[in-house]
Amino acid sequence: MTPTGDIRYPQGAEDTADLRQLRLSIQGGRLQVTFTLNALYAAASTTGVVAIDSDANASTGGGTWPSAHVASTGWDVAGVFNAATPGVTVDTVANTITGSMPLPAGTSWRVQAVTAQADGTVMNVAFRGRVPRAGRGSRTARPPTCRPATSASSATGHGQRSHLRRHPAGVGGARSARAGLRVGVHRRSGEGMTYQGVPATPNGPLLGPIFHFLGRYQPYAVYVPPAAGPHGLQLVLHGFGGSIDDLLSQAGFRQQFGDNLNRILVAPLGRGPNGWYVGASERDVMDAFDDAEASYSVDRSHEIISATRWAVYGVYRIAELYPARFAGFISWVGYTDCLNGTPLAGACPIFADDNPLDYVANLRWVPGGMLYAGADEIVLVTTARRYSRPSPPPGTCTSGGCTRLPNTSRSRCSTTGRRRRPTARRSRG
Repeated sequence: MTPTGDIRYPQGAEDTADLRQLRLSIQGGRLQVTFTLNALYAAASTTGVVAIDSDANASTGGGTWPSAHVASTGWDVAGVFNAATPGVTVDTVANTITGSMPLPAGTSWRVQAVTAQADGTVMNVAFRGRVPRAGRGSRTARPPTCRPATSASSATGHGQRSHLRRHPAGVGGARSARAGLRVGVHRRSGEGMTYQGVPATPNGPLLGPIFHFLGRYQPYAVYVPPAAGPHGLQLVLHGFGGSIDDLLSQAGFRQQFGDNLNRILVAPLGRGPNGWYVGASERDVMDAFDDAEASYSVDRSHEIISATRWAVYGVYRIAELYPARFAGFISWVGYTDCLNGTPLAGACPIFADDNPLDYVANLRWVPGGMLYAGADEIVLVTTARRYSRPSPPPGTCTSGGCTRLPNTSRSRCSTTGRRRRPTARRSRG
């Protein structure tokens, strides 16, 4: 699921051939085509090409595509869409390239499409076959119909059969609620991406929060279990330097936390690998959370947040700032930052936006599990010991056991993640 393209954009043109949506429709006896891109700064920077097999015969036509360094078999007609093509409109505000081409013969076509840099270097291939698809009922724009391509020399395997009677206004379909792993998309203002990243704080620390993905459409990974809904929901935050498929790509993780507990698993991007879930990265988590709630059948009393190692800073922070949203949390070898548990505790010299210990009382009605390995060489057990002593929030499970609720013998810790608190308040947001 993670984008793995091996070609970089020129500086200043990052993400300008990242295809967000391809729309085809028939108007005035011609095929209308609109490419919507993640970013578009200069009208001449990007080319879109559509190739169509109109006779369902791979032995006819085919060859190298016009204006793109790619080839495929079977296509009969192709259309080029860029600023140099007569009749094509390039809108650098809406990030669209729109034009038309002669209507191909027949009523059923195999459609292929790519987006490329101005020199013909292909960056995205549409209709990439059996890739995870977005969920059902998005309240935002349709999800991407392509993913970043590796250095593309052939597009033969990437296409979509379109029956004109079924899709008179476009190619594609609605988000599906079928079980499995897929990509969801939520929408927020912004444009483009940057390899260098934008620090959360100007002249910030070397390993401080930094945001790489700035565009309007932000992906998140989703796993839907096979059982019927309503489902629980578990946010899964990726670690430092990671991405949305770090844990959801593991079949055992999906089985244990998705299938066995009937939970939808949602892994936000967090605006990049090192956002530390503060600022825009925090907002991305909550946007993905909101979009998943709106898109699937979710039991909102059964929603938890989880992560491993350094990403647990985000679990502590977000659970503490939005306690009304969560029935529980899971921390695997969790990092709290601010040198907690050391003689320099509270200094917060490198990473933190906040010290989670400052808001730990907000977890009074949010049960959680904290699992630590004493031999971990980076996230030390002192973090857990400081977080749980001298006065842990009632209901927090630690490596030393569970605390008890006042005036009761019942443990507040829960393995099911079902919300059982009488009241809760949000402290932020």
